[in-house]
Amino acid sequence: MTRDADDLTIPAPSGDEGGHAPAGEAPPAETSPTAADTAVAVALVLLQVLLSPLLLACWIERRRGGSDRWLTACAELLCLVPGPMGNLIRKAFYRASIQGCATRAYISFGSMIVNRRASVGERAFVGPYCVIGAVRIGRDARLATRVSAMSGRHHHGSAAAGVSGEFHNAGVVDVGDGAWVGEGAIVMANVGRGAIVGAGSVVTRDVPDGAAVAGNPARPIGSQAGRDRNA
Repeated sequence: MTRDADDLTIPAPSGDEGGHAPAGEAPPAETSPTAADTAVAVALVLLQVLLSPLLLACWIERRRGGSDRWLTACAELLCLVPGPMGNLIRKAFYRASIQGCATRAYISFGSMIVNRRASVGERAFVGPYCVIGAVRIGRDARLATRVSAMSGRHHHGSAAAGVSGEFHNAGVVDVGDGAWVGEGAIVMANVGRGAIVGAGSVVTRDVPDGAAVAGNPARPIGSQAGRDRNA
């Protein structure tokens, strides 16, 4: 059982409403497991027992090599549970149905993870009404409200040959450790460690570590290091 984090103490992104990170802020230092961590880990196990019918159906779907349709249906149901209890329920479900979900991560009301290749790192924050595809969310990463993080840029067949009925999303997108993704952004490429994506941006190309981008398509507007020097 992973005991890498606490559950109820994750704050919403502190910056502006677009989810911008305060300049020069360092990721929190590692801490040893506490009694609260242990209590949350036990609660997640108990919730997994209650969710076992949903988890069993997801396991059967995965074993048969099918799509993520049942996973998506469960995500749509569980995203409607409000408050800290909803966060616990979502984490309990995702810990057993996707690649990984840290104990001290926070997955807000209305947010869904719809691809089993996704993972959510330690102390990561997923704001309300986000949709997450095959995306690895790094440690201390922050996603503001209504972020859409997709499984890359190509999801269907050629328009010339007709759009196929199945998604072709074999890729996995990385949102690096300590990255900040602003309100309403659409992420279709990797976001580097400590990078900032402005509100409403559309990321179609990889964002380097420490860079700041904004716009549609997202373009560089500076770097975290440059902001520190000018502060």
